[in-house]
Amino acid sequence: MTSIVSVVIPTWQRSIVVQRAIESVFGQTWRPLELVVVNDGSNDGTAALLASLGEAALVRGVDFKVINKTHGGVSSARNAGLSAVNGEYISFLDDDDWWQPQKTSRQMAELSRSGADACCCFTFRPGHESRRPDSSALLRGRDATRFVAREANAKITTLLFKAALLTRVGEFDESLAVYEDEEWKARLVHEAEFCAVEESLVAYARSEHSLSQARSHEANLRRDADFMRHLELIRERCSRRPGWSEQAWKERAAHVYDECAKHRLYVGDIEGARELYARGLELCGPIQALPKLKTKLRKAWWMSWLGLKPRHPKLHAQAAR
Repeated sequence: MTSIVSVVIPTWQRSIVVQRAIESVFGQTWRPLELVVVNDGSNDGTAALLASLGEAALVRGVDFKVINKTHGGVSSARNAGLSAVNGEYISFLDDDDWWQPQKTSRQMAELSRSGADACCCFTFRPGHESRRPDSSALLRGRDATRFVAREANAKITTLLFKAALLTRVGEFDESLAVYEDEEWKARLVHEAEFCAVEESLVAYARSEHSLSQARSHEANLRRDADFMRHLELIRERCSRRPGWSEQAWKERAAHVYDECAKHRLYVGDIEGARELYARGLELCGPIQALPKLKTKLRKAWWMSWLGLKPRHPKLHAQAAR
């Protein structure tokens, strides 16, 4: 009997784009297919839109379920979806992304061929497909060390994994507003054997409403609390799992401390950046990101004498447009 694949789409205030994501699931060449869409308290007409898609799902041979709940964030929505799925395999799709029609079939074929527990693939941004992705960056085998060290990764919307893994991996942490996917994936990679399809099968669109986009220095500083906390949670929840590497975690930690310290420099908080540098150095040792941070601190100090601050490259570019 062919395995059922369940897809979970969390959505909030995205009635304009969520139908595209849903249609891309309806358009998958794999059957049997179950789609669970979790409306996380939207008040923009999403509920009515989802209610209108039942007949289309029936015609396309997709078991379509809608969960309407009060707003609790993306982790809460994904967890609600996970509690309702029936498939032997599970995928996640964000409401502003979409899949190529062969995504599920290609991944299920590779899972069958390799005997792996989970599969990933490349993403692409429409209009930016000229550069070939680096195949070495995809997760393969027991790849926890490379994932934790940020040497390999897979966007959550590319994953297809055995539902049985959830008993060991657990749910998403609902206390994290951002970086919740990185913390959850850290648990997954310590429990799963990975395979990969070296094709760009997931499209993503950047928008001003994307959770992954910080639009101000203040937003970056707010996000940094979860950035630091996701780091602590990865160590707390994975350090006793097979394949844990403390050195890999220190590589990730050095990156986190570097990023958070730079955000301090962008608002002129040189002392706060120095404190983060000192803590990072004490925790990680002189890992590559931290000596670079020392140079940035020195430059920011000299700039402060001229009444200047370092500029965030992305936010500066946005302001210039």
